[in-house]
Amino acid sequence: MKKIVLFVSMLFIALGVSAQSMYGDEVKADVRMKYVYSFEEALKRAKEEKKPIFFNCFADWAVPCHAMNKLVFSDQKFADWMDKHFVNFFIDVTTKEGKPFAKKYDVKFQAHYLVLDSNGEILYRIVGGVKLPEFQQLLAQALNPKTTLPEMNRRYESGERGVKFLRDYAKVLDVADEREKANLVTDEFFTKLKKSEWCKAENWDLYCKKVRGLDDEMFRFVVEHKKDFVKQNGLKSVNELIEKGYIGELYPYTTGEKIYNSEKLLDLYISMQNNGLPDTSTVYTVYDIVKAHTDRELNKILNILKHKSSGLHPQLVVNVDLGLVNFPDLSTAEEALIIAYLKEKMDKMKGTARDYYQGALNKLVNKEGMKFENLSFAEVLKKAKQENKLVFLDCYTTWCGPCKKMSNQVFPLKAVGDFMNARFVNVKIDMETEEGRELGKRYGVKSFPTMFLLNAEGEVLSQIVGAQSPDVFVEKVKQGLKQSE
Repeated sequence: MKKIVLFVSMLFIALGVSAQSMYGDEVKADVRMKYVYSFEEALKRAKEEKKPIFFNCFADWAVPCHAMNKLVFSDQKFADWMDKHFVNFFIDVTTKEGKPFAKKYDVKFQAHYLVLDSNGEILYRIVGGVKLPEFQQLLAQALNPKTTLPEMNRRYESGERGVKFLRDYAKVLDVADEREKANLVTDEFFTKLKKSEWCKAENWDLYCKKVRGLDDEMFRFVVEHKKDFVKQNGLKSVNELIEKGYIGELYPYTTGEKIYNSEKLLDLYISMQNNGLPDTSTVYTVYDIVKAHTDRELNKILNILKHKSSGLHPQLVVNVDLGLVNFPDLSTAEEALIIAYLKEKMDKMKGTARDYYQGALNKLVNKEGMKFENLSFAEVLKKAKQENKLVFLDCYTTWCGPCKKMSNQVFPLKAVGDFMNARFVNVKIDMETEEGRELGKRYGVKSFPTMFLLNAEGEVLSQIVGAQSPDVFVEKVKQGLKQSE
């Protein structure tokens, strides 16, 4: 099962397509689903027809929701199957009418789908976009009384610990985005196996999820026993997992905000060669980008982006593009090169995709806006204490349209920067990162953007939800400061 939260977001960026109806009607997916729009009617029909309810927890500003419309819910065969097995209910959970549902059912991230029984109780949860036919296969599990989320929970709590059950249960928890419990069950699953069984094809999906970095035991094991894994899962799949490990190591350094140690970088290259990654692997292109940042070779990065980036994941290319503005000590001529490159890319874009690049240009041309720290949250609190300042925390996601509006049209302004920089240590946290999820739970973030004024202890002084105009944003911050006095 392959989630497509990032895939669908970056698909629209790569295609230069605006997928958010709040920005216009450039994309109208031909949705074939037959929805009811009243929860009361959905419950009534569920009882009458003895069907569960499929609940599309929609958010108009979330790219993955629109992408699912385009890639999944416009499929007529799938829509017919859904109509046969479910009462299909739809509501935008970010509207006044929809927010109570988001609160009741703990809907924090989009795309988000629930299967409910006729009493409104959760049978299954799917967080994130999923391609067909995998999406239909997941929903089929919700129709089986033995594989619903409550039943799987009950079986686990009653002590069931068979290998097949643990494997299936870990996957159900992963789909429901219950990460902590999914990791616990996955760990328990692998303790039931002999190491010689780790390579088996039926365990491959969970094995891939367990690999979390180059220093991880399971990464070392797969490279040490590569032949066994290849025999079970194929050379392509195994190389992709190994490649993923190296790209994960290099990825934070592709924007130039962090610089990789040159000696360690050389060791990494030797390791990639020794572990059998072919010269055609895209990891070497990523390596070249990171090395160019380390060596401060802007022209080399631009050359890679123009001529060698076709095999890279679109998300990575976008991040490298936007990270160009972080290149240190740019000369006037180098700034001109970056501006020309970004504008050339923007000429082929529109809507949301263009907004990403416009935001980068704004940061390059107008350097007097808000200054955001490239620090962990704990480091931000420490800095706030040292400088006797408060903390401004912007909770965003990469696919959130209103978040982009704040980043592109509000935060870069000089007047906003002058006011905020003098009073706050500013930080932006992506809510889909590990740190972001923890902060989301800590502060109860349910929609994006959500912005907090915090003291240096991390205590909430005030909260601002949703995109604001520059004047309204500053006024709300002022009101929050008054409330905290």
